[in-house]
Amino acid sequence: MAQSGINLERLAKVWALAEGGKQGEADAARQRAAAMVEPYGYVLDDIPGLLADAGFGDDLPQPGPGGLRFYNMGNPAHMRAYQREHDARRRRWMRDNADRIAEVIARYGSKEAVFAPTAEEKALDAAIEPFREVHPDNQADTFDGENFSPSPAW
Repeated sequence: MAQSGINLERLAKVWALAEGGKQGEADAARQRAAAMVEPYGYVLDDIPGLLADAGFGDDLPQPGPGGLRFYNMGNPAHMRAYQREHDARRRRWMRDNADRIAEVIARYGSKEAVFAPTAEEKALDAAIEPFREVHPDNQADTFDGENFSPSPAW
């Protein structure tokens, strides 16, 4: 896909408003950004990558030594970047494995049947049922290194 006709500087400004503006402004900016990139075969999910490749968004985490990228999950821009990267990896994996996924679903008959508990899983659940402890609000036990205790309510 050719991005040579896209005004990336203008797109970066529009995208900044789409990411940080008020709801109505952000929606209008997203529509404008989509209109700017769609003629070139891109979609909204491609914009952060286009801008990053062009050097915009330098506040996002850059790969360090060994290619590792560290995200500050207290930084909303980093959280959005992580989510976009995760979503892109998932879409890529789903696309690359579509034949295998279809084969498994065909073998079991449906997606629901693929994830239905097997006879062995049902037997294990039945075996541990007498030992299961019910905690308020479905909180799990935690282990502090010495003792198990109900997890704290945050």
